[in-house]
Amino acid sequence: MIPRIICFLLILISPFCANAATVTDNGNPAITLVSVGGMFAQGKTAMLYFTSNEPSIEIEGSFQGKDFRAYPYKNKYRAVIGFSIDDPGNEKYLMRITAKDRAGNTSDYYYNVQVKKSWFGKLSFTLKPKIVEMLMPDVIRADWKKIEDVVSRENREKYYSGHFMRPAAGRVSMTFGLEEYINGDESGKHRGLDFANAAGTPIKASNSGIVRLSEYLPAHGNTVVIDHGQGIYTYYAHMKKLIASVGTRVKKGDVVGQMGATGVATGPHLHFAMSLHNLRVDPMQWLKGVVID
Repeated sequence: MIPRIICFLLILISPFCANAATVTDNGNPAITLVSVGGMFAQGKTAMLYFTSNEPSIEIEGSFQGKDFRAYPYKNKYRAVIGFSIDDPGNEKYLMRITAKDRAGNTSDYYYNVQVKKSWFGKLSFTLKPKIVEMLMPDVIRADWKKIEDVVSRENREKYYSGHFMRPAAGRVSMTFGLEEYINGDESGKHRGLDFANAAGTPIKASNSGIVRLSEYLPAHGNTVVIDHGQGIYTYYAHMKKLIASVGTRVKKGDVVGQMGATGVATGPHLHFAMSLHNLRVDPMQWLKGVVID
């Protein structure tokens, strides 16, 4: 067995060499990282494109404590990955990629990835004591458990197509990543994009998929979660009325609810969030077409 040292030097991926990827004549799969896309920055989404010397292989990865998978895309394999807003930016992180062929042979590849720091800003606002009660840790944990029990499941089938559309008319009232201060106390980071408009404004599916959750949650209010396949989910919170039910196959633009102020809200708005392999990423980047098929 003759080991081959694999080295890459691509934009935003710093050079890193690994002995772990051993490709020999016995059929071990070999992959090549041919290009990248998106943004390698806190809270953003990026893509890795691979080619392989064998057909029908499986490519899986691990990065910042999250697992992800690459799926066939045209004549390549594409991994869509996100970067956490909680980890420090301007640092290098180790990414592991494993290729597995149909015979069960595997090869490991390691990349040193530079993640840039993002600036999100801060926002302070006041809530009435009765609403603040809904932000108690046990309430928030229960809400997130409901959502994460859904978005942590990765369906290999792809339901979405084309770009992700804006889910509601209205002004953007809160952007992704803002540090929130409620009644003077730090409350955390805003992990979605808010659209404000009149109560009853139609809320539409940002892309095609299957409704996996449709119910009232104490902090998020009336909430819908849509599975778009391959680890990609969108969810829609604080709605006045739920229209789509669990198990419904929706098309891009179908109405799934109405804008409201249920849960922790100061007025009618939609909290729209993108979840990628159970990591919340900036929805605006998706609405601008970071991932288009």
